[in-house]
Amino acid sequence: MPSRTLTVLFFSVLATTCSLAHAQEASSNSCTFDRARLLALDENQFDQDMSGGWRALTAVPGCAPAAADLLRDYREAHHTDSGMLFWHEAQLRAKAGQYPEAIALMKRSYKPADVDKAGWNFYVDATIAFLSRNRNALTQATAKLAAVEPIVADGVPPVIDGYFEADMADGSKMKFRWPLNIDVVEGLANCFNKPYAEAYSDECRPRPVPTVVLEFFKTFTASQTGGAQSSQYAQWFFQGFTHPTGGIFTTSSLMRDAYTKGQAYWRDQPSRRGAMFAAYGYEAIEQDGYFSHGFEKSDFQPADSSASPWWMTSLGGVSWREIGFEPFRTGPVRLHIVGYLSPKGQFGHLGAYEHEVLVTSAAFIKPASPQDDGQVSWK
Repeated sequence: MPSRTLTVLFFSVLATTCSLAHAQEASSNSCTFDRARLLALDENQFDQDMSGGWRALTAVPGCAPAAADLLRDYREAHHTDSGMLFWHEAQLRAKAGQYPEAIALMKRSYKPADVDKAGWNFYVDATIAFLSRNRNALTQATAKLAAVEPIVADGVPPVIDGYFEADMADGSKMKFRWPLNIDVVEGLANCFNKPYAEAYSDECRPRPVPTVVLEFFKTFTASQTGGAQSSQYAQWFFQGFTHPTGGIFTTSSLMRDAYTKGQAYWRDQPSRRGAMFAAYGYEAIEQDGYFSHGFEKSDFQPADSSASPWWMTSLGGVSWREIGFEPFRTGPVRLHIVGYLSPKGQFGHLGAYEHEVLVTSAAFIKPASPQDDGQVSWK
């Protein structure tokens, strides 16, 4: 069995994830509940029951503020300074857009430094930085959290390749990344310009490191000292993979090794390129649409969609001419493109685009104006 310290830590992670997920499910529009019954529960029943306690209220769309108020009332009724109750109320208020209130509550969830073995306080720092719109502080807190060493103690599962495996109450096992909450913090950074409720979601968090990249990482770390992160290695591997020519100028041995390994994989494994893109969530596409470019703008609007435009760039950053066309005006011009479409994230200037498309070839269909095709509306 895991130690009590680690058990409390990872069940706090699981409980928090479930609570915000439930808050987005469909249900009745009523926020009514049996207040007396809920306030009479002990703290474990009130806070850790995944389908009961205050969480039952979050299953109703629009009831996050009411659930936050219930958490406040429970704390006051029981005269408790429980850090997790402060934290859960803070998260619900952040989800409802009440950032100042959430920040004040989060500051009351800090642990004494001598008992914070898993980097909880750095996680709190990172979340407050996100809500404060302070990217530099978020970056610094993320680095501190990433450097937290695994807990080594009797009954604590070992961390292997950045993950530990825990026994669940139903007999199943679940893997968690170490340090705890690092994936949440990376998601906040990935979707920095989004509301907290969206940035906290799984959609914004990094994907698992592809197996082949993890093997490269393990080979690299075997000759290194210090707390290298597989997620950072995977990020720079992909940069090299999608920029197969040219070099990288850095003093970081991790960045350099990952980048050059990515370039080598592109060069040596042409038949596996599609699978590697898929492992990073990129989809192979062929698409007609309109391209418009200019200062801090590189829009591709799919002709058959009213969705927001994609940030369009050439694979490897090569010139447009090298992939088959050369813009002769700012646009829009109609193109047929082949390439890879990213998963949802933040791309382009100031992260304003939800998708990027890495184009491997493009060809003019015909010069076009917005009036030429009723399916596209340009603003």
